[in-house]
Amino acid sequence: TQTILVENVHDGNLQAVTAKIQGNELIQFSAFRVKDNVETILFFIQYGLPLGLILFLFLLHTLWLQYRLFRLELASKLIAKGQLSGRADTGLFAIGRVNETFNHMADKLERLFAQQRHMIRAISHELKTPIFRLQLKLELLDKSSNNEKLIYELFEECDELDTLVHEILEYSKVEQFSSSLNFTEINLSNS
Repeated sequence: TQTILVENVHDGNLQAVTAKIQGNELIQFSAFRVKDNVETILFFIQYGLPLGLILFLFLLHTLWLQYRLFRLELASKLIAKGQLSGRADTGLFAIGRVNETFNHMADKLERLFAQQRHMIRAISHELKTPIFRLQLKLELLDKSSNNEKLIYELFEECDELDTLVHEILEYSKVEQFSSSLNFTEINLSNS
């Protein structure tokens, strides 16, 4: 362990206080014509300076933590706006681990949303083929029989299914670009 050695030299007119670590001089205060203030100067050097340095370092560390938390907040706001590529800076200690966990969560969300979009598109395209085959078979049915009403109802069902598939595909396309859309509320009653 290293100890701080404080030497006090007083020769009548000159008061000198020196702080040393392992023989290396850290700081020296000197004053002329000092008589009664020796104890005050020593107390300041021994307790005031270290305490001030500790408070300064604590303030610096607190500001650094505030900056890291602010960057995490910005990344979370990006994700809340739909920009899933937003990430927080990682690093050591507690804030770095929290940011790492946040980034892991953001990666997982991004993958899940991409899989969901892919699945919606795949299901929609897979539904289009059987609907088309059903419509084709209905067209080829003999319309002269008594099943004309049933055939008409089946055509309507096919049209509804086809509309639903198109809506799902359109929703999938709109969802892809929804993060870049900016909506503005307009009051039409006061115009």
